[in-house]
Amino acid sequence: MLYFKEILNKKIKIWKNSTIKDEILANFPNIEDISNDINRKIIDDNNFKEKLIDYIEYIQGKYLSGEITQDEFREAIENPDPSLPSF
Repeated sequence: MLYFKEILNKKIKIWKNSTIKDEILANFPNIEDISNDINRKIIDDNNFKEKLIDYIEYIQGKYLSGEITQDEFREAIENPDPSLPSF
């Protein structure tokens, strides 16, 4: 289990520093376009891509319910939190 967390943390670090993240955020807050871009642009041999999309959809639910602001939503996409249930 620790091994998988280490891999996830490495992939999150790569995400945070990627130009793909910046390109994808250009579509913010259109989650459908963001999810499509993630599927097209991220090559993943594990399940990081699916976890990232699930995470973004989870955060979108928090945004739509008024739990977080648009700025917090954007920040959450830029800096995924692997401790949340969707990850």
